Amino acid sequence: MWWRSSDLLGEPRVIRTLLWLAVLGGGIYIAARYAAPQIRAWRFEDSMSQSARLSQSASVSEIRNALLESADEFHVPLTSAQLQIHRDRQGHIIITASWEEIVRLEAWRFGEWVDTLRYHYEIQARQEKREP
Repeated sequence: MWWRSSDLLGEPRVIRTLLWLAVLGGGIYIAARYAAPQIRAWRFEDSMSQSARLSQSASVSEIRNALLESADEFHVPLTSAQLQIHRDRQGHIIITASWEEIVRLEAWRFGEWVDTLRYHYEIQARQEKREP
């Protein structure tokens, strides 16, 4: 044959390419594990903003139920106690949510990396007064 496996693996170019592919694969794995909770958090924050803007006639309990349903839909680990909603005297709606997510990176025989991501969002919306 025109090539032998021992010659191919001894080639510095091939080893370098394999190392770069391993680093690239590891980077994609880590990015995917951290991106999923972040995307869920952004989607839930958007849901909070929409609820605050569109909740002029809704009660606090209706807003709470809608946001807890959104959290369940987006797989955000949020309990009712971690979600605070109230209206102040000026008509502002203030929504606060805090939760934690755990990211686990398993590295075969090297062990496991565990990281806790903490999220805290506070949304304020002023109710607009409409004049006839």
